[in-house]
Amino acid sequence: MVEYHGSQCGFCTPGIIMSLYALLLKDPNANKYEIEKALQGNLCRCTGYAPIIKAALSLSESGGLQNDILLKQREEIEQKLKDMSDGNRVEIISEKGEFFIPKDIADLVLLLEQKANATILAGSSDIGLWVNVAHKDISPIIFIANLSELRNISQTKAGIEFGACVTYSEGFEIIEKYFPHLSDFWAQIGGNQIRNMGTLGGNIANGSPIGDLAPAFIALGAKLNLVKGKIERTILVEDFYIAYGKQDLQKGEFIKSIFIPFIKESEKHAIYKISKRKYEDISTVCAAFKLEIKNKKITKAIFAFGGMAAKPSRAEETEKALEGKTFNEENIKKASLELPNDFAPIDDVRSSAQYRMLLAQNLLYKFFTEQKNEQ
Repeated sequence: MVEYHGSQCGFCTPGIIMSLYALLLKDPNANKYEIEKALQGNLCRCTGYAPIIKAALSLSESGGLQNDILLKQREEIEQKLKDMSDGNRVEIISEKGEFFIPKDIADLVLLLEQKANATILAGSSDIGLWVNVAHKDISPIIFIANLSELRNISQTKAGIEFGACVTYSEGFEIIEKYFPHLSDFWAQIGGNQIRNMGTLGGNIANGSPIGDLAPAFIALGAKLNLVKGKIERTILVEDFYIAYGKQDLQKGEFIKSIFIPFIKESEKHAIYKISKRKYEDISTVCAAFKLEIKNKKITKAIFAFGGMAAKPSRAEETEKALEGKTFNEENIKKASLELPNDFAPIDDVRSSAQYRMLLAQNLLYKFFTEQKNEQ
């Protein structure tokens, strides 16, 4: 970084160094795209990124970090960590609060029967802000990211089931393979640091009206597997959201997995996230569209939006305006006029209500223009 003049004020440099260090430990010959992706979560206001990228490429081209001390000690460190795991529940109880790490799913169920009001913690990409920004007391805490049963990814003929604690990074390869049109959208979720920690189940459970995954999963017809004690139930993601800050999750209940059905040949699906920055920002509007088309007629429409209401919601009147109609420009434009009957967005720091509505209508038209030649 010094040789290539990659640092200016230095405020962001430690984070940049650590991001590049982690990348080159993992991939000693990282290319320019991989370097840019690794730096996605590091914002520098002083300079362009060209000198920083040149510094990283110079190290990559010279063989990376093959002599780094962490690489030499990795096996020893991994073994020490394994030796620390005795398979028992971890309990830390003090005057500051209570913290638990259950040993398995059965132990989690038992803990939640005893601590129904506990905060379930996985990636902490959102809950962490409750503590360090809002100074909220979240005790008792049950940490679940260690549970292997919640990190499974399995495939059936009908679709893919993700454990609730699968991170964005862990899920990307499967998403890219079976839902390739979601790849660019997936890359807009935070930066590497967030994607390595944040979980699919946490994003859904959060219930934010501008959460990234909810519109996409609603349009895809995804389902949640919920567990409380010995009872398991399955609901659609769209039915999980009741009102602002209120989800269909009972005390002592948790999300075990998320099932995403494969897209059929007769279906078209796309998702768009619009924010002030393409990366590293919360949605102004997020829109996901799915149409089933047979014999050039729309037999079913599912349009899901974030940022347009107090919860992630479907545009039911707009859907009805298209069902049974031909998939053409005239019908799409007519249907877009129904969006004000579905939503009454608000003015806030991210956008005016008027802009949100116009954006939603334009995204529906964008969906049409991108899909019309693929019938």
